[in-house]
This record gives sequence, C-alpha cells and structure tokens, in this order.
Amino acid sequence: SWFVDKNQDTNAAIRYTLAGMGYAVAVAAERTPAYNQLYSSLLENVIQRMVSLKVWHYVDMFEMYRQQPTYPDPVAYKNIMYSGHLAQLLSLYESVSGNNQFNTRGWSFRWNDTVHFKYNTSKLFDAIVHQSHLYDTGGVPCEPHSIFIICNNFPHNAFTLYDTMHNTSYAARTNPHWQQTVMKYGRAHSAVTNNYFQLDKLFLDDKHPNIGTWVAVASLGSDAWALAWMRPWWNETTDPHANFLWKGWSHMYNSKRWRTDKRSNGTYIKPNEIGGLFTFPYGEDVSTSFYPMIEKQYFKLEPQVNSVQPKTEEVLRWFEHNYGTGLDLDKDGRTDAYMYKSSEHYHDWSTANLLNSYVMPPIDSEPGFLRGLFRRQQPLYVQHNKYPFVDTVQFPMIMIKSATFDSKKEQLHFATVLVDAPAPNTNTHVVQLGWGAHYRTPKKAMCDGKAVPLSGKKLRLPLPPWEGQQQCIVMF
Repeated sequence: SWFVDKNQDTNAAIRYTLAGMGYAVAVAAERTPAYNQLYSSLLENVIQRMVSLKVWHYVDMFEMYRQQPTYPDPVAYKNIMYSGHLAQLLSLYESVSGNNQFNTRGWSFRWNDTVHFKYNTSKLFDAIVHQSHLYDTGGVPCEPHSIFIICNNFPHNAFTLYDTMHNTSYAARTNPHWQQTVMKYGRAHSAVTNNYFQLDKLFLDDKHPNIGTWVAVASLGSDAWALAWMRPWWNETTDPHANFLWKGWSHMYNSKRWRTDKRSNGTYIKPNEIGGLFTFPYGEDVSTSFYPMIEKQYFKLEPQVNSVQPKTEEVLRWFEHNYGTGLDLDKDGRTDAYMYKSSEHYHDWSTANLLNSYVMPPIDSEPGFLRGLFRRQQPLYVQHNKYPFVDTVQFPMIMIKSATFDSKKEQLHFATVLVDAPAPNTNTHVVQLGWGAHYRTPKKAMCDGKAVPLSGKKLRLPLPPWEGQQQCIVMF
C-alpha cells in the first residue's frame, strides 16, 4: 500500500515512508525487551526493501549524479536523503536483533544484471564520513546542491548508536562539527514563514562547495521533522547547546500555525503558504504527526512546565476523529490492524510517527527515552540475550503486547493478544521460550492466574480472549 510517486524527489518518496516505518518498529521493540523476534524480522524486511532499486533508482534523475564516475552508486556521491536513513535503519536493526549480517555479509545495490555495488554497514558509514569532510559545514548534500538540516540528523543518530555497540568513533569524527554548524547557521529568522530552523544551505556547485546561502523559507512541518530526531545525537552538556533544541520546541509550541478543528476539538498544524503555494514539507497530516513524539522529548524540560498545557492529546484527537481507521487485512470480519488513513502520500508515514509517540513513556515521565535508545551502554539485544525471553509465538494469530524479565524476582512476564482468527477447532497456541546456560528449567508457569504445563522450552496455552489479553508469568 506504500505510495510510490513517479517523482521520487519529493517528500512522498518511498524512502521516507520506509524509514519512518522502520523507526517505529525499533521504538516499539522497547516495549518488549524480552521479545525481539517480530521486530527484528520487520526491520530486516524494511532494510531489504530500502536497498532495492525501486527505492533509489531516482539517482538517474539528476544530471550531476550521472556525470560522476561512481554513478549509479546511490551512496558514494551526496544523496544523504537516502544514505542517512539507511544508516539509521542498519544501526537500529543491529541494536534490536543483535544480528550483524549487514556488516559481515553486506548487501548489493543492483542497478541491472551487470552493474551492482557491494556494501556493508562500515563501508556505508565510511562513505558518509568521507563526504562530510568535503564541506565546511560538516554536512552531506542531496538533491544535489542542498545540505539539509533535517537529512543530516539520521547519519549522526546512526553513528551514535553504532559507536556504543562497536567502540568505534564515527560520532566523534562528525557530530561536533555538524552541531557547531547548526548552532551557528541553523537558526532561521524568517518573518515570512516564522520557522525555527533554516531549511538548508544551497551552494553553487562541486567546484565551489563552500560558497552558498542558507535558505530560511521552510515551515513548522520542517521544524517538526528536524526536532523529532535531533535530540538523540545532540550534545546537551554545555550552554547554549543544552537548550537550543528546547527553544525550538518552545517556538513550535507557540507558533501561530496551529489550528483548531471544530468537529473534533483537536489541533493540527496548518502548513506555511506563500503566494498560494505550500512551503516544505507540504502535508498537514505528516507535519502534525511528528508533534507528539517531539513534545514527549521536550515538554518536561520546560521551566514553567506547570503553567503550560500539552498539545499532544489535542493532536491525537484530531487524528482519531478525522483519520483513525480499523483494517481487516485478512478479510475474516475482524479488525486486526489500525492506521491513520490521511492523505494518499503520507498516511503510512504519519501512522508510523504517531506509533512512536504511543510507545514512548507518558509526557511527564521520561523525556530522555528516545535519546537513551541511541546512547545506552548496552543495546537492546544484549539485554534480550542475557535473560530468559519469549523466542517465538504463532504470529500473526498471536502477538506479544509486552514482555519483560524481572531479574530480582527472576520472573519472565509477557502478555499475548489474539489478532487473527484461529483455524477451526483450534483452542490453544504455542509460545516458545529461550534462556541461556546460566538459567535452569523454570520452576513454574502461570497464565491468567492458572498453572500451565511447560514442555522443555515450550508452553501450550489456551487462546487469549478476543477482547483483552492473556497475562503470563514464568518463574525461574
């Protein structure tokens, strides 16, 4: 159902929807640290699609790309609007799954039967770092003469996370330079569009890469896209860097571009408009969909937090009333999926952004949640492998809603939900468990307060109710 515009040089390009969906999967995995099989599989699927020709063939559109000796390699020359997202997806996949296959075996960008380019994660990162050193900003261009603030967030997030897993120094070699550029030139002062960030630096040509102009004509939507993913890599240890991003959220919160929808009593962002044309990016749905995950990162940092009312619930009301749609994907008469069916171009991406916010902790609790996902001492898979875990379930009939291991009580807690109708005469399902050599066979297993038999590492359980969930505890 992903919309593929004929012109992939737009915000509706499939790479952005794919990346957004992959990021949502990785964030959702935080809900189930003792179960990662489904999320690992989904992320791998997203990456395999991301490296397919259908996604990056647009390099043929740009004459300057076609003139390069590296053509049609999609990551060797500029194009951070693609390579940056791919980099972040690769780091997140390894963090969630513990599988380093994209670095060990790599992949190929296949242009045709005879032309293809072999890459792995390290080679991709090295290509991005090399290009960042060619420009005085420390950023990497796309399109191909624009160095966008938004697009350069994603490789820096990728470097930050990858370094924690491999003790490498990609972030140390690139992040400080780009952050200084954003601090010095990134703040926009446009009375016309009144956005916080500059959109990009537009430079002359490859012979004069450091001669150019910073472009301020953007929108509240471009601010939203930037703020949603900037805090994970940003160094907040010194002033004025510490509150630079918070000021961006405050500017966004107080913008005059907010509108109230009378039907839902919800709130949304009205894209900026100049001469009858919307400025970048264009959709009110995707622009607004970033806001809840932004507010959850910055609201608690507000000095006058007790006197400011969050907008997140109003935004979600607007989406629910206008776009919330249940889906029966397998045509069995039951709703088994949900999305926000807004514009044709942006509905999947908007749904993914909102899913991020739903998974993130409440607005008044952990503003560092998303930042911590990229900066923690141990990636998710280390925690997963260290303790007992749920290995597999009978997906898509059964899904895991939550899964955690309490190391103090030595108990594995998980909740299952019934999503797809079971086959006729089926009244049980199987959950496969896993644990390392330092854990012995569990002492006891219970679901919904009743003891259930354990055969090796396999639990056979009664089906959960259609409306509700099945709560299980395995005691070691």
